[in-house]
This record gives sequence, structure tokens and C-alpha cells, in this order.
Amino acid sequence: MKKHNSIQVLFRVNCLSDSFLNTLTLKRLIFLFLFSTCLSAQAQKIDKNELSEKLAPAIQRMGAMEGFTIRAMVDSFKTLRCNETEMSFVIYYWITHHIAFDSRDASLFKQANYTASSTLSERKAGAKGYAALFKAFCDVARIKCVIVDGLAKSQPQDIGNISSKNNHSWNAVLIDNSWYNIDATWGAGTVDEHYKNFRFDYTDAWFFTNQWLFNRSHFPNKSAQPVSDDPITKISFANAPIIYPAAIIFQLKFASDTRGLLTGRAGSCKRFLITLPSTVNIHSAQLQMGAEIIALDIDHDEKYLYLDVPILSYKKTPALLFLNNIPALGFKMDSK
Repeated sequence: MKKHNSIQVLFRVNCLSDSFLNTLTLKRLIFLFLFSTCLSAQAQKIDKNELSEKLAPAIQRMGAMEGFTIRAMVDSFKTLRCNETEMSFVIYYWITHHIAFDSRDASLFKQANYTASSTLSERKAGAKGYAALFKAFCDVARIKCVIVDGLAKSQPQDIGNISSKNNHSWNAVLIDNSWYNIDATWGAGTVDEHYKNFRFDYTDAWFFTNQWLFNRSHFPNKSAQPVSDDPITKISFANAPIIYPAAIIFQLKFASDTRGLLTGRAGSCKRFLITLPSTVNIHSAQLQMGAEIIALDIDHDEKYLYLDVPILSYKKTPALLFLNNIPALGFKMDSK
């Protein structure tokens, strides 16, 4: 997992940064520093770009591997002479490029009993199938892997509205005494808001995902989660903003009490204060609600990136925050 600087996104109902900064206590600053330090130190550094550059061309040359058994495929993967982290990436990359999401699984708001063998032969599955196939590959490759069942939020309408339609499955792997989260289902692509149409849209954001951000989008059943560096309550999970890949790529982090429901008097605004790694440059920010897109002014100093988000006259309307033209966080706008 990539080591990163302390990242903090905090809300104020008004738009005056001085009033917010004056509310930060020494105790809170010490907690945030210790929390971010512990979170970074518990796992190895992973350079996903380096992994992709090294391994993706070879995986692509292997192709769809039609007719191969899981063992035969793993034997082919082993010719790349990978360590456990690299083999996990090879498995993730192959699955996310060759297994389509069966949108019937989501549109019926249930999880069918997909197996690893049926997923491989049919080349499509729901979340259980992705997780089962990933674990089957890991078992043959002798990588410690578990299937984690639980809930997941992927769209703004899910905020504060968790039910059986949010049932989901993913994986966790144990490498060098640290657990890492992997969601091959979300890494493969996306479905539309009606859960009917799937399209391949690969992202490595859900491979070895930052634990703090992963826990805001995934909530495991108590018996399913092997280890959690950052436990979160079900209510906090349900009310948190939607996490999109850009939030993970940019290494965003918001205050634990930040809610995904943006409320307030129409015409007021909320201020985001974001700290980012020095390697990240945010040059544009927009708020999208339906067909309406509003450009947000960006200001910054040595510590923070400031975004003033207006509260508009909408009732429980999805609001997407775009950074550098990529959706990063999802909210519901509900003005008074």
C-alpha cells in the first residue's frame, strides 16, 4: 500500500477558512498525525504504475487463455517470475480485463451463487464470482486470500440508504504479515444507475486500496473481515460520501464525521480543505448535478487546497465532485 502524507478534507457550513482553522485543537492535530503515520507504516509501499509497466504487456500477450484450467493459467503467470504482490496484480489485471460483470446480478439486487469454475467458463459473473475466481487463482499460487462478504456503496443514491441491494463480495490477501483489500468487480468496469448495462473500464484503484478509503465504500460482515486497521460503524459507512477511483488515486482523506448528504440553506456554501501529496496537482474542480455543471474556484496555500461548494436548490439530488475532470467524491444535495 502506498505511503502517503496526512490527507484531510474537512467541512465548514460557512466559507471562512479562518473560523475553521481556529477550531482545530492540538489534540486533534496530534491524533491525525499519529493516525496517518500508523496507517502508512503498517504496509509495504506499492507503486501501481511500476507494476503495470512491468507486467501489463506480458499479461496482454497471454490473451483470453480460452480452454485453460486455473492451474494451467497460474503456471503461465509464474513464467513472469513474480513475487506475491506482483502475482496478485497479475491475477487482478487478468480478471478485470476478461471477466464481464453480469448486470442481472445487480438489477435483481441479489448475489447468485457463482463459482470460480463457472465464472471462468462463462467469462461473466456477479461480485461473488469475481471474488471466488480471484481466491481460486491465489490458492493455486499459494497466496493467502479470503473472500469478504458485506455491503458496498457505489452511487450517491446509496448514501444513507443501505439495504440488501448493496450486498457485495471482495477479497483480502495476506502478504508480509499485512492484509490488502482487492475488489476485482469494481476494478473491471461500471454499471449504469439502473444496474442494467456493464462496460469494461479498468482501474487499478481497487487493488491494494488504502484501508481508510476502502472502509468508506465497503463494509464487511463481522465474521468476514480478517483485519481492519480502521474500524468504522455501519452508520458512518452508510452516511459517508461515495468514493470514486480519483479519490484513491489522488490519496484524498476527509474527516471521519463528513457526511455524504450536503444540507444547508440554498445560497450558502461548504468549504473543503484538502491536503494532498506534493506530487498531486489539482488544476480544476467542478460540481455536477444532472446536466448542470458548476466550476469551483480553487485556492491553496502551503498546507491546504480550498474548495467552496455552493448549496443549490435541489432535493436529494446526486452531486458529483470532479477533480481534474474525473469524479472523485459523490454526494446528495438537499437544500433547506
